[in-house]
Formats: sequence, C-alpha cells, structure tokens
Amino acid sequence: MLDKFDALIGGVIDRSLGIRSTFIGYQYSEIIRAFFSKNFSDGDSIEDLNLFLRDPLSDRPGIRIPSAGTVLRAIEELMTYNVNYTAPQLGKNYDFNTAEKLLPGRRVAARHWPVGSGRRVSR
Repeated sequence: MLDKFDALIGGVIDRSLGIRSTFIGYQYSEIIRAFFSKNFSDGDSIEDLNLFLRDPLSDRPGIRIPSAGTVLRAIEELMTYNVNYTAPQLGKNYDFNTAEKLLPGRRVAARHWPVGSGRRVSR
C-alpha cells in the first residue's frame, strides 16, 4: 500500500504543497503517508506512530516514518482558519473553511476559528 501511495499520490502532494525541507526533514508526502498509515492501521491517536507503527512501517526499504510530533507540526503548518459568512437574507452565520494552503499557488492566511471547529452558528 505504501508503494502505491508513493507512486500515485506522493508526487502530487509534493508538487502541490511544495518542498517542506531541502536537507534533513520530511516532505509533506511522507507526513501525509504516515498520517494515513495510522488511520488505515486503526490507530486511535497520532502517538500510535511512535508506539506501535514505527517498526512495522520502517521495515520497507526507502520508507521514512516521521514522529508524531513532526506530523502534528506539519498539520499546523497547513492549517487555515474558518471564514465566517453571514447570509444577508436569513441573518444566519456559517463557518466554512477554504483550505487555501492546500490549493496550489494560493498561500493566503484566513481568520477567525481553527480548522475542525465544524461549528454552524444560528441566530
């Protein structure tokens, strides 16, 4: 599965998000691959990378597995904030996330609430 991820998606991720590190660090494709590996392995938290998954995933030649802390830092780098929109006719407020950092060529900081608040406000 990891080989297919690298062959099909890894290059797309790195071309879209850009190079994260030019020397020693991990690329976004490696970080996202580790995050998905945690999910596909039925891991409960990102710390499962350090506790249970590092050894089995590292058995593959050429596969580098970032620590849980590295994955969390990279997710924070990509985080965008929700935008609050008020529907003029209804007078209701809605939060939505444009994920602009994940769109190629668009690096705009947004405002208000962090990603994942998933909050719909009614007034």
